[in-house]
Amino acid sequence: VLNPTRFTPDAALSTAKMADLWQNQGFGLVNAEGHGNDGGVYENYWVNDWNGNRQIDNKADPSESTGCGGEDEPSCWELTPAQAFVNRWMPDPAGVAPVVFANACSTGDGWSDNTIAGRLPAQGRVAVWVGGVGTVPVTGLDSSQDLFSEEILGAPLALGDALWFAVNPNLIGNASDWRRGTLQVLSDPSYTY
Repeated sequence: VLNPTRFTPDAALSTAKMADLWQNQGFGLVNAEGHGNDGGVYENYWVNDWNGNRQIDNKADPSESTGCGGEDEPSCWELTPAQAFVNRWMPDPAGVAPVVFANACSTGDGWSDNTIAGRLPAQGRVAVWVGGVGTVPVTGLDSSQDLFSEEILGAPLALGDALWFAVNPNLIGNASDWRRGTLQVLSDPSYTY
């Protein structure tokens, strides 16, 4: 179920604001979450009311939606991308380049210099990129992202080991969901934070 957070954000999420913070504030670790592709991690918003609750910003479980799956019917996950708040044109970072964990679909394809996972590390704008090669389940990588952060910020593990420890518990109970196992580290996995 999608519900608004009870926390007040530091600033409105936008491409311009994220670029400004990236360039002027600096980060050591960036945990980005949204919808994604090889060009970035996107903020999205609901555009339809598929469950008839008369609310466009749909808080219903998408599986309850009436527009799911029929031929010529829109997907119940019909979200419109607003902007890529982390994208392949990020400016040079303030200070050292951060470690980025992109909890979003298709952000781990680093085989082309034009993809976000290939371009930002090659240009020195991120030290390490962690992303999924294909589709990742919505909220399905949250625990892996949390564990990865804990493993590199605590008694630091090498990034490759931290990713293994973060993904392994997620796969044990969900072995049939291959999407949870497509994360990869794009950089030297022996780095520590």
